[in-house]
Amino acid sequence: MAGYSRPDDLSEHHSLTDFTCGEESIDSWVQGRVRANQALGFSRTFVTTEPDSDLVVGLYCLSSVSVPRQSVGKPERGSDPPRDLPAVLLGKLAVVSHLQDSGIGLGTDLMRDAIVRTLTVSLSVVVRLMVVDALNERLTGWYERFGFTSLKQTDWSPTTNGPGPVRRATNISTLLPRWSGWTAGR
Repeated sequence: MAGYSRPDDLSEHHSLTDFTCGEESIDSWVQGRVRANQALGFSRTFVTTEPDSDLVVGLYCLSSVSVPRQSVGKPERGSDPPRDLPAVLLGKLAVVSHLQDSGIGLGTDLMRDAIVRTLTVSLSVVVRLMVVDALNERLTGWYERFGFTSLKQTDWSPTTNGPGPVRRATNISTLLPRWSGWTAGR
């Protein structure tokens, strides 16, 4: 991770005071909700820090979610899947502004870690999809590099008054061959 710590569970010793990624909705969440969401069990946040420091420079959070089958498309032949499919939601992924275009790949490293954690969970608990809400077209393209594709619009999809998040998903089985040799976190 280019000298930065491997992603680890957010804890009290991690400093989020100076964390800004330039996206107001994420910055606001980091400053006002991230610790409460973790304490209440709504999401689990993983952070990476400056070398030899507790200063957070990147993070992502994961939680569980159910995806309506009709959002995904036709079921596999011969199967009768449930109405809702189990999934992991990548709720937020962010890198501090000054490192975003540095070329060190911190965002990609965080994404890789999130995928590997999701795959690891899927070995013990059934998870069919990994889901993310891309905040804009640039991020939509970025997530597509990891195999995410658009879900069909349903009542379940995020709603906005105008341009907003585009819900994307990838089937866990398509991730296994690419990421099975990686290890998440410490």
